[in-house]
Amino acid sequence: MKKIILFLNGEPPKKEAIPNLADYDQIICADGAYNYLQKYNITPDLILGDLDSISTKLICPKFIPLPNQDYTDFEKILMYLSTKTKVRKIDIYGGSAREQDHFLGNLYVAKKYRHKFKITFYDQYQSYFFAKKETVLKNVKNKTISLLPLFYAAAITTQGLKWPLKKETLSFSARLGLRNIAMADTVQITFDKGCLLVFVEQN
Repeated sequence: MKKIILFLNGEPPKKEAIPNLADYDQIICADGAYNYLQKYNITPDLILGDLDSISTKLICPKFIPLPNQDYTDFEKILMYLSTKTKVRKIDIYGGSAREQDHFLGNLYVAKKYRHKFKITFYDQYQSYFFAKKETVLKNVKNKTISLLPLFYAAAITTQGLKWPLKKETLSFSARLGLRNIAMADTVQITFDKGCLLVFVEQN
Protein backbone atom coordinates (compact mmCIF):
# COMPACT_ATOMS: atom_id res chain seq x y z
CA MET A 1 0.00 0.00 0.00
CA LYS A 2 1.56 3.26 -1.13
CA LYS A 3 1.68 5.86 1.63
CA ILE A 4 2.14 9.60 1.13
CA ILE A 5 2.23 12.73 3.25
CA LEU A 6 0.19 15.64 1.90
CA PHE A 7 0.62 19.25 3.00
CA LEU A 8 -2.33 21.60 2.51
CA ASN A 9 -2.49 25.38 2.72
CA GLY A 10 -4.22 25.60 6.10
CA GLU A 11 -2.61 26.30 9.45
CA PRO A 12 1.04 25.26 8.99
CA PRO A 13 2.16 22.46 11.29
CA LYS A 14 5.02 23.16 13.64
CA LYS A 15 8.23 21.86 12.13
CA GLU A 16 8.84 19.55 15.08
CA ALA A 17 5.37 18.03 14.62
CA ILE A 18 6.15 16.82 11.11
CA PRO A 19 6.91 13.07 11.19
CA ASN A 20 9.91 11.34 9.69
CA LEU A 21 9.48 11.97 5.98
CA ALA A 22 11.56 8.89 5.16
CA ASP A 23 8.56 6.81 6.28
CA TYR A 24 6.60 7.97 3.23
CA ASP A 25 6.78 6.92 -0.39
CA GLN A 26 6.20 10.48 -1.56
CA ILE A 27 5.92 14.05 -0.23
CA ILE A 28 3.16 16.01 -1.97
CA CYS A 29 1.84 19.51 -1.34
CA ALA A 30 -0.87 21.81 -2.55
CA ASP A 31 0.71 24.86 -4.13
CA GLY A 32 0.04 27.21 -1.19
CA ALA A 33 1.64 24.83 1.31
CA TYR A 34 4.92 25.17 -0.56
CA ASN A 35 5.47 28.55 1.12
CA TYR A 36 5.89 27.09 4.60
CA LEU A 37 7.64 23.93 3.42
CA GLN A 38 10.39 26.05 1.90
CA LYS A 39 10.84 27.84 5.24
CA TYR A 40 11.28 24.39 6.82
CA ASN A 41 13.80 23.40 4.12
CA ILE A 42 11.49 20.64 2.93
CA THR A 43 11.38 20.04 -0.81
CA PRO A 44 8.29 18.10 -1.90
CA ASP A 45 8.49 15.44 -4.57
CA LEU A 46 5.39 16.85 -6.23
CA ILE A 47 3.36 20.07 -6.16
CA LEU A 48 -0.24 20.03 -7.36
CA GLY A 49 -2.43 23.08 -7.90
CA ASP A 50 -2.92 26.19 -9.98
CA LEU A 51 -0.01 28.26 -8.59
CA ASP A 52 -2.38 30.95 -7.31
CA SER A 53 -1.08 30.71 -3.73
CA ILE A 54 2.69 30.41 -4.13
CA SER A 55 4.52 33.53 -3.00
CA THR A 56 8.08 32.28 -3.35
CA LYS A 57 10.35 30.90 -6.07
CA LEU A 58 9.37 27.39 -7.07
CA ILE A 59 12.06 24.75 -6.54
CA CYS A 60 10.57 21.30 -6.97
CA PRO A 61 11.32 18.16 -8.98
CA LYS A 62 7.81 18.11 -10.41
CA PHE A 63 4.80 20.42 -10.67
CA ILE A 64 1.47 19.33 -12.14
CA PRO A 65 -1.04 22.11 -12.88
CA LEU A 66 -4.63 21.50 -11.80
CA PRO A 67 -6.42 24.63 -13.06
CA ASN A 68 -10.08 23.57 -12.68
CA GLN A 69 -11.67 26.21 -10.41
CA ASP A 70 -14.83 24.14 -9.87
CA TYR A 71 -13.03 22.15 -7.16
CA THR A 72 -10.79 22.97 -4.21
CA ASP A 73 -7.10 22.18 -4.44
CA PHE A 74 -7.59 19.34 -1.96
CA GLU A 75 -10.30 17.69 -4.04
CA LYS A 76 -8.33 18.17 -7.24
CA ILE A 77 -5.37 16.45 -5.59
CA LEU A 78 -7.51 13.49 -4.49
CA MET A 79 -9.03 13.27 -7.97
CA TYR A 80 -5.52 13.16 -9.44
CA LEU A 81 -4.26 10.59 -6.93
CA SER A 82 -7.28 8.34 -7.44
CA THR A 83 -6.81 8.17 -11.21
CA LYS A 84 -3.06 8.53 -11.75
CA THR A 85 -1.46 6.69 -8.81
CA LYS A 86 -1.72 3.64 -6.55
CA VAL A 87 -1.79 5.71 -3.36
CA ARG A 88 -4.05 4.28 -0.67
CA LYS A 89 -2.92 5.92 2.59
CA ILE A 90 -2.65 9.71 3.01
CA ASP A 91 -1.48 11.57 6.12
CA ILE A 92 -2.49 15.23 5.90
CA TYR A 93 -0.96 18.27 7.58
CA GLY A 94 -2.19 21.83 7.16
CA GLY A 95 -5.78 20.73 6.62
CA SER A 96 -7.42 22.64 9.46
CA ALA A 97 -7.74 26.10 11.06
CA ARG A 98 -7.48 29.46 9.30
CA GLU A 99 -10.70 29.88 7.30
CA GLN A 100 -13.28 27.50 8.75
CA ASP A 101 -15.07 27.08 5.43
CA HIS A 102 -11.87 25.56 4.05
CA PHE A 103 -11.61 23.25 7.07
CA LEU A 104 -15.21 22.05 6.75
CA GLY A 105 -14.79 21.76 3.01
CA ASN A 106 -11.76 19.52 3.55
CA LEU A 107 -13.84 17.24 5.79
CA TYR A 108 -16.58 16.97 3.17
CA VAL A 109 -14.04 16.16 0.48
CA ALA A 110 -12.39 13.52 2.69
CA LYS A 111 -15.82 12.03 3.37
CA LYS A 112 -16.45 11.71 -0.36
CA TYR A 113 -13.15 9.85 -0.89
CA ARG A 114 -13.07 7.82 2.33
CA HIS A 115 -13.65 4.52 0.50
CA LYS A 116 -10.76 5.14 -1.92
CA PHE A 117 -8.15 6.31 0.57
CA LYS A 118 -7.30 5.90 4.22
CA ILE A 119 -7.07 9.60 5.08
CA THR A 120 -5.87 10.90 8.45
CA PHE A 121 -5.63 14.59 9.29
CA TYR A 122 -3.13 15.86 11.87
CA ASP A 123 -2.97 19.20 13.66
CA GLN A 124 -1.39 20.39 16.90
CA TYR A 125 -4.35 19.19 18.95
CA GLN A 126 -5.77 16.06 17.35
CA SER A 127 -5.64 13.47 14.63
CA TYR A 128 -8.94 12.69 12.95
CA PHE A 129 -10.26 10.33 10.31
CA PHE A 130 -13.39 8.61 9.05
CA ALA A 131 -13.83 5.31 10.86
CA LYS A 132 -14.35 1.97 9.19
CA LYS A 133 -17.27 -0.16 10.41
CA GLU A 134 -14.75 -1.83 12.74
CA THR A 135 -12.02 0.47 14.04
CA VAL A 136 -9.32 -0.12 16.67
CA LEU A 137 -7.43 2.75 18.31
CA LYS A 138 -4.11 1.85 19.93
CA ASN A 139 -1.93 3.63 22.51
CA VAL A 140 -4.76 5.99 23.50
CA LYS A 141 -5.16 5.52 27.27
CA ASN A 142 -6.25 8.76 29.01
CA LYS A 143 -6.64 10.56 25.69
CA THR A 144 -9.78 12.47 24.75
CA ILE A 145 -11.75 10.70 22.02
CA SER A 146 -14.64 12.31 20.14
CA LEU A 147 -17.09 10.61 17.79
CA LEU A 148 -18.78 12.96 15.35
CA PRO A 149 -21.41 11.61 12.94
CA LEU A 150 -21.68 13.02 9.43
CA PHE A 151 -24.60 13.17 9.53
CA TYR A 152 -25.60 10.07 11.42
CA ALA A 153 -24.08 6.75 12.47
CA ALA A 154 -26.23 3.86 13.70
CA ALA A 155 -25.69 0.97 16.11
CA ILE A 156 -22.42 2.31 17.52
CA THR A 157 -20.75 0.12 20.13
CA THR A 158 -17.51 1.04 21.90
CA GLN A 159 -15.13 -0.73 24.25
CA GLY A 160 -12.50 1.03 26.34
CA LEU A 161 -14.19 4.44 26.70
CA LYS A 162 -15.25 6.03 29.99
CA TRP A 163 -18.78 6.53 28.66
CA PRO A 164 -19.39 3.48 26.47
CA LEU A 165 -21.94 3.24 23.70
CA LYS A 166 -23.96 0.10 23.03
CA LYS A 167 -25.89 -0.12 19.78
CA GLU A 168 -26.57 3.62 19.94
CA THR A 169 -27.19 6.15 17.18
CA LEU A 170 -25.41 9.49 16.96
CA SER A 171 -26.68 12.25 14.68
CA PHE A 172 -26.62 16.02 14.18
CA SER A 173 -30.31 16.18 15.06
CA ALA A 174 -30.08 14.15 18.27
CA ARG A 175 -26.87 13.30 20.10
CA LEU A 176 -23.16 13.71 19.39
CA GLY A 177 -20.31 11.77 20.97
CA LEU A 178 -17.88 14.50 21.98
CA ARG A 179 -15.14 14.55 24.64
CA ASN A 180 -15.06 10.95 25.80
CA ILE A 181 -12.00 9.50 27.57
CA ALA A 182 -10.04 6.37 26.72
CA MET A 183 -9.79 4.22 29.85
CA ALA A 184 -7.74 1.51 28.15
CA ASP A 185 -4.73 1.47 25.88
CA THR A 186 -6.90 0.03 23.11
CA VAL A 187 -10.35 1.32 22.15
CA GLN A 188 -12.69 -0.52 19.81
CA ILE A 189 -15.44 1.16 17.81
CA THR A 190 -18.02 -0.57 15.64
CA PHE A 191 -21.11 0.71 13.84
CA ASP A 192 -23.53 -0.59 11.22
CA LYS A 193 -24.61 2.35 9.08
CA GLY A 194 -23.75 5.96 8.36
CA CYS A 195 -20.52 7.90 8.60
CA LEU A 196 -18.44 8.48 11.73
CA LEU A 197 -15.56 10.92 12.18
CA VAL A 198 -13.16 10.02 15.00
CA PHE A 199 -10.98 12.60 16.77
CA VAL A 200 -8.03 11.46 18.91
CA GLU A 201 -6.11 13.81 21.20
CA GLN A 202 -2.50 14.36 20.20
CA ASN A 203 0.28 14.18 22.79
